[in-house]
Amino acid sequence: MWLALLLVAGVADWVPARWISSDPASLDLLAATPVNCLLLERPHWSAAFSRAAAARGIATLGVVGAGETAALAESIRTAQLDGVVLEGEFPSPLLRALSDAKILTIELPPRVRIRLDADTPVVGTAQAVWPGINAQDDGHAKAAPSGAPWIDTNSGFLRFLRSATRRPVWIANRPPPNALIPGMDVVPSLREPRRRATCKSSATRPSPAPAGSSLSMTTSPSACWSASRKR
Repeated sequence: MWLALLLVAGVADWVPARWISSDPASLDLLAATPVNCLLLERPHWSAAFSRAAAARGIATLGVVGAGETAALAESIRTAQLDGVVLEGEFPSPLLRALSDAKILTIELPPRVRIRLDADTPVVGTAQAVWPGINAQDDGHAKAAPSGAPWIDTNSGFLRFLRSATRRPVWIANRPPPNALIPGMDVVPSLREPRRRATCKSSATRPSPAPAGSSLSMTTSPSACWSASRKR
């Protein structure tokens, strides 16, 4: 019970990033970075990796999507994860079972299903866009005298959440599929939460990021990077 309470207390200071390796040696990439919480999908759940991360003060969370909940609590314990991130909508009995098992659970539902009144350690969503100009099917942006190019952004939604809650806010988005993302094109997705007086964001891969790599961003009223303390 005390361990669970300590984990919840530390969530506000977590800087999360998706991680696509279960090799403990990959943790060397995080040296001198603020990232201290890794989100791992099932193929990368590993007790050895979790122990190596814990030795460095890094939390590990299992990421689960709809339809991946078989023997969930047991699998989390076996992999010695610090908790679980649920991306999508999940039935109430599963949430109660995880709560009863004292497993730290972070819910990232669709935007319309966010429970602002729930007693959860984090408010967040997996429904986010990759910031930038929206390209058409031919790969080009379109503009006309009566219409500018469409710009994808999470800024308005982040403003709403920051006005509605003081809990940490996480959004999870992924780069466009089948695309090579140069390092400078990742910068807007990192800056966006910070411009909204929100705080931490981090990527898991150096530039250029290959297709399929991913990004998790978090915003929090505390433990911000110094450049973000302008509110």
